[in-house]
Amino acid sequence: MWAELAEEIRVELLQLCRLLSEHERLLAQPEARMGDPEAALVVAAILHSFYTGVEGIFSRVAKRIDGHMPSGEAWHRDILDAMARPTAGRPALISSPLRDSLEDYLRFRHFFRHAYSFVIEMSEVAPLARKCSWCLTQLDRELGDFLNRLPPEKGK
Repeated sequence: MWAELAEEIRVELLQLCRLLSEHERLLAQPEARMGDPEAALVVAAILHSFYTGVEGIFSRVAKRIDGHMPSGEAWHRDILDAMARPTAGRPALISSPLRDSLEDYLRFRHFFRHAYSFVIEMSEVAPLARKCSWCLTQLDRELGDFLNRLPPEKGK
């Protein structure tokens, strides 16, 4: 079962890498498209997809290792917070600095899901677009460390 979880995490990371790779040009220089509402919407959708993938990894860990998913209105924030804390069954999945960076994507996810598309501007999405690659690199590193720290019977 733990090997399956590790493989699912690796697959999700590959999907996240593909997402950012396929849209690298848009994410790397968002300022070049200031004033372009369609480009802002595309970048916003990419950022939403990015955080959805990250949250999918967290959900798998919560279900399989922690034994439960947070519930209620604040479950998205609760699962992010939970992944930055160790439990009796696992070390912290992510560091506090990464957690803080991912919180920006969580806030944006909420905004994106509740806003009309015409209110999304490149000036709002550009900072997140610029640091998306760093977040993924850091997430990949920290998840690798996490998987390596699992006890042998839970590991790869």
